Amino acid sequence: MSYAVELTSPAAAKIAGWSLSRHLQSEILKGLDRLTSNPSQSLIRVGPPHDVLQFDLVVHDPGNPPLAYLFVLTVFYATDEETLVIKDCEYDSQEVGPE
Repeated sequence: MSYAVELTSPAAAKIAGWSLSRHLQSEILKGLDRLTSNPSQSLIRVGPPHDVLQFDLVVHDPGNPPLAYLFVLTVFYATDEETLVIKDCEYDSQEVGPE
């Protein structure tokens, strides 16, 4: 079963406000696509007090300097139980040194 993903208006506005590169936007969409195919494998329960789920997505940006991004998305199942609603999101980035 495949699920739908819905961004709330505040979450969509927050992501748009980050002014991310096309590469990062594309990687977020790919991550959300993977989430829809098997959410139970990707979601972490972080409640109580509420039944809150979290999806962590790590994306590497090969720019100069190369950066690793951690996107943390707060997710709820909609009442139809077939839609994943992203209510909030945050991100952090860190420069990646040579390996």
